[in-house]
Amino acid sequence: MSLKRKLGETSKDEGESSSATTSVECAIQSLSPMKKSKKGNNYYVGVGSDGQKSLRFIGFDSESNKTLNSYQMKGQSVSIRNCTLKPGEKEDEVFINRNTVIEESTKKIDVKHTLFQTRTISQIQELEDGVMVHLRAKVLSTEPPRAVSRGLVQDVLLCDGSHTIGVQVAMFFNQLKTASMKSKLAQM
Repeated sequence: MSLKRKLGETSKDEGESSSATTSVECAIQSLSPMKKSKKGNNYYVGVGSDGQKSLRFIGFDSESNKTLNSYQMKGQSVSIRNCTLKPGEKEDEVFINRNTVIEESTKKIDVKHTLFQTRTISQIQELEDGVMVHLRAKVLSTEPPRAVSRGLVQDVLLCDGSHTIGVQVAMFFNQLKTASMKSKLAQM
């Protein structure tokens, strides 16, 4: 066994996963109630920040959901130990399980609430992936929703007065989840 593996270190060069069991201190910005998956499993999702980077939570037991919710309502930062952290470019993913310990953190985390900037269709083309924006536009046409592997997708054509854009709106479990604004940018 290599020394890196004995010490618990991982490397992407060795073909191992980049996730690691660790602890995180963060402020919770939003937290969903318990939900049921298509297969009947309970889960919840949430968003938080460590002051530097955004964190996305997913958990599977109601006790951790209640604990996180109580800290969120009080506005207190939390320390989450024995969780699995999967680093990402824009945000990290935190997987919370039954063995995860959630406690109040002494670290004060100041989370900036940023408002999404209102953009025109022509400005969207210049943005990098993952940037959240408000788009004010008129709906020109909609196609009937079509089934995909995990829900429905609907094509929508939008116009902001000078440009048009095709948007794919994804609906999962009868809830609007995401809008993909890639492609079909055209001059009017």
